Amino acid sequence: MTISEIYGSAAATPTASTRNADGSATLADFDAFLNLFVSQLQNQDPLAPMENAEFLAQTAQFSSVEQLVSLNHLAEGLAGQLGSSLWSTAAALIGRRVEAVLEDSTGAARAAEGRVVAVDTDSNGDLVLGLADGTQVPLEAVVAVREEPTDPG
Repeated sequence: MTISEIYGSAAATPTASTRNADGSATLADFDAFLNLFVSQLQNQDPLAPMENAEFLAQTAQFSSVEQLVSLNHLAEGLAGQLGSSLWSTAAALIGRRVEAVLEDSTGAARAAEGRVVAVDTDSNGDLVLGLADGTQVPLEAVVAVREEPTDPG
């Protein structure tokens, strides 16, 4: 007996509502898989139980799904820590002079230099440094950092 025999073939595939915007599976998919697996075990024919090989394969699949969900949570945590670290790095540049290599609209490289006065995110969520002259510099475009010279007078 297969899962699709219990719920129909449409129930075995995740719906769009159980997917994140980037297409990755959510915890709802894991819960649905677990519910289908338990239902299959509860509703199997006692006179013709599932073959051992099939049961072991589904148990291994369940274990794999559980490990993937755990790995996904770990990756999300690491991504959050990386984002915090990048914000700290960018904030530490406020008041310093940076040099960056930017690409203009034609694809040609151009240099930008100035004192960092702000840190923000662009429309893609990437960190950008605001320079005193109004130039926006992506953090990854920075090639040098210098102390701002002090006035001798």
